[in-house]
Amino acid sequence: MKVLILTEYIVPDFAVASIRWTKLGKYLKKKHAFDQIDVLTTDKSSFLEQKADSTLGNDRQYFDGMYLAECPFWVKWRRILWAQIRKWKKPPEKRHKSIDTLRSSILSQEDQRICSSFESVISRMDFTQYDVVISSYGPIWPVIIGSRIREVNPSLLWVVDFRDQWLRDFDPKVERERKLYWARTSTRQADLFFQVNDQLDLIETWGKPVLTIPNGFDPEDRQEIQTADRFIIAYTGTLYRTDDLQPFFQVLKDLGRSGELDFRDVSLVYAGNNSGSFGEEVRQAGLEEIYTDLGLVDRKESLQLQARSSILLMAGWTSESDVVEWSGKMYEYMMAARPVVYMMNTTIPWTLPARDMHKLGGVCYESCRHEETLPELREYVRKMYRMWKDTGQVQVEQDQNYIDQYRYDVIAGQVYDVLRRELDRRKS
Repeated sequence: MKVLILTEYIVPDFAVASIRWTKLGKYLKKKHAFDQIDVLTTDKSSFLEQKADSTLGNDRQYFDGMYLAECPFWVKWRRILWAQIRKWKKPPEKRHKSIDTLRSSILSQEDQRICSSFESVISRMDFTQYDVVISSYGPIWPVIIGSRIREVNPSLLWVVDFRDQWLRDFDPKVERERKLYWARTSTRQADLFFQVNDQLDLIETWGKPVLTIPNGFDPEDRQEIQTADRFIIAYTGTLYRTDDLQPFFQVLKDLGRSGELDFRDVSLVYAGNNSGSFGEEVRQAGLEEIYTDLGLVDRKESLQLQARSSILLMAGWTSESDVVEWSGKMYEYMMAARPVVYMMNTTIPWTLPARDMHKLGGVCYESCRHEETLPELREYVRKMYRMWKDTGQVQVEQDQNYIDQYRYDVIAGQVYDVLRRELDRRKS
């Protein structure tokens, strides 16, 4: 089987989104009958501050051709500028709506410019050699380019893969209109849809099959658990404006005041690209004395931090229109086999993390069940601290069968079975 993957994020890009198709490609090539896996992506080599993920470096060997399209110059600088603006921009409710209108207009032009930059690349490619083309959304260009390739190569099996749903609760109105247009026009020729969880709203699937292919973890990335001379509470990853860590910080302060936790033992550590937001949460709680900001670190360093932590902290949100299940970072936490606290800011009770966190040996706080889940959170933190204080380490009991379903070698087997079945059906 020969496959072409269209994606913005792939080895060696330092982004959590790069893990999905890097690891799926690795195990499709390593364990299944894939003769060739090529990638079509953008050339990010000249982007300022562009970093490579050291844990993905060895996985490059599983990919054959890597076709790169040069991003237009102004697109590069727009992205760099926007990355800087995000560090200090006002929240949506305080921004003038013309700012969001301007950004949406620029992004719409950017879609077209990036797609145009692929024309010279795809004009030199022989698509008759492939059995399958996979477009991974977002951004939108892999879907648009996939549609164009499929249009002139109707024998190809075209799969559209959704890591995120089209519309998010935090999208401004103009952004939603732009995405709705693409949702209703760009995927009509798709033969099959993948979605990262059962709750994604794909807007329109034209009656075609939709299969859930979750994110996961690579068992070969697992780090040895380490002991530490401090009770480390680590948050590794992105903190969104919809997240709320204050109930957790309140629990820490309550345990400190009651004498059940000694702050001289505790280190609250952040590693990620939202130091400003996380630091502000810490300052609001008055916990600066125990706080360490590592900033954005290499993924291997992040995994090592997880391995020596006593509690791994994660925040999430969900609503009726934007249902989030496990965040991408949570699969690393599953692999780490450490105590996990998930702070879910939600209007819906009994989200997936609340239902299944016990299988990870962790605890989930839900804002809509504050009175019920806050005492559970407090007792969990107290118990883990007491265990660390008495033994120098923490341990959790996990449902290994549940966790193993998220191994990328297992998930790749599911992808192979689906693609093989669809190709065989076409031949019969």
